[in-house]
Amino acid sequence: MKRRLFAWLLVAICTSAAFGCGSGNSPQSSLAGLGPGSAIQAGQGRVTLTVIWPDRSRLIPFASNSIRANLTAGSTVVASQLLARPTTGNTSTAAFDNVSPGDLVLSATAYPNTDGTGIAQAKGNSPVTVSAGFTSTVSVTMGSTITQITLSPSNPTVEVGKIALLVATAKDAGGNVVLMSLQKLKWESSNTFRATVDSSGIVTGVAASSGITAPHIIVTDTESGKSATATVTVTGPIIVYDNDFESGTVDSAWSTVAVGTANPLHVEATPTNNRHFLGQLLQQKAILTLNSLPTHGHVTVSFDLFLIRTWDGDGGEPPGSTQWGPDIFQLQVANGPTLLNSSFSNWYGNLFPDSATQSYPNAFPAGINPAQTGAAEKNTLGYTFLTQFGDRDLDSVYHFSFTFIHNSSSVELDFNGLQNEFMNESWGLDNVQVSVSN
Repeated sequence: MKRRLFAWLLVAICTSAAFGCGSGNSPQSSLAGLGPGSAIQAGQGRVTLTVIWPDRSRLIPFASNSIRANLTAGSTVVASQLLARPTTGNTSTAAFDNVSPGDLVLSATAYPNTDGTGIAQAKGNSPVTVSAGFTSTVSVTMGSTITQITLSPSNPTVEVGKIALLVATAKDAGGNVVLMSLQKLKWESSNTFRATVDSSGIVTGVAASSGITAPHIIVTDTESGKSATATVTVTGPIIVYDNDFESGTVDSAWSTVAVGTANPLHVEATPTNNRHFLGQLLQQKAILTLNSLPTHGHVTVSFDLFLIRTWDGDGGEPPGSTQWGPDIFQLQVANGPTLLNSSFSNWYGNLFPDSATQSYPNAFPAGINPAQTGAAEKNTLGYTFLTQFGDRDLDSVYHFSFTFIHNSSSVELDFNGLQNEFMNESWGLDNVQVSVSN
């Protein structure tokens, strides 16, 4: 079905002075040179044109602000009127005086500017028969001049979590750009689980997809009914390392350097739930080295940090002394930033109140926070310690994720245990994942 887009142009046609048709409100001069209200010459008629402007909607292009109406006989323009969208109300009226009887054509063209300039947005015409002694009403249905809509870029690429802007452009049959209202554009995604789009054409990547799984973004001009489609490739971070240590082995990407007392790199299982992890490690640095990285601009590292038994946080007795601390854990990028440098305490409650505070989530030495602040798990691994209240579970698990700028083909990540003691304070790593992205 052909979409009907624009306003009815109501045309009252009077012929013969005997019927005395009125000219309507706010008429404009005709090309015939006689203003409305002038006496109609013998044998002539009057054509009165009234445009009912509805609210800005699909009936008249939202961006249109004037209509040029022409009466033609063959290729000759008999009369022409320009009707601007009224500033108040919704009616514009023009009168064509002293129109000779005969078969004419009434044509109407909508423009974006009030002076009838710009690229035509809609057109329509209707035959008019001027007969003596009769009044006729003629309607003109205008159709959009838009023949195509294009999207730029036509096949964008966007990363997961990032955005890209699509721009819609409308053109007529001659390739001219036709002004349209952004409010009349309808944006849709064929798969919102892969990519979404908002009412401004901003696309957000949701999940990696390409080829036959790539989502399509469709924009439709609701006034002309024309639409365009762009295929979006969504790229996700490239995982370059992933290890949950459930294999029970340490791969060749790892090495260690002793800072104090150290253990060989090994994998063990927690007493509770048999969770395999890299550790227990002591006063040492566990180094993860990755080479031959794909081209990238950022690196993201995520991991679970196991802190086992008597980590003393900021100090000891009295608080702030170095008798039992500080017990610090660091993550550094070789030749790059320090991502984590905080003290941690497992002395929760009143087990050891003089050394119960830690700097995390602040960087050491700032911050005085309760033990195990920010821990994802508290005392779940099954490691115990004999306290003044008897054996107590004493461990914590922290989930970390850091992203930093990096574009080299290799990266070295240094996980560094800087605890004050080694007999009762150890640590480990689990679920270590490294990815690169642009």
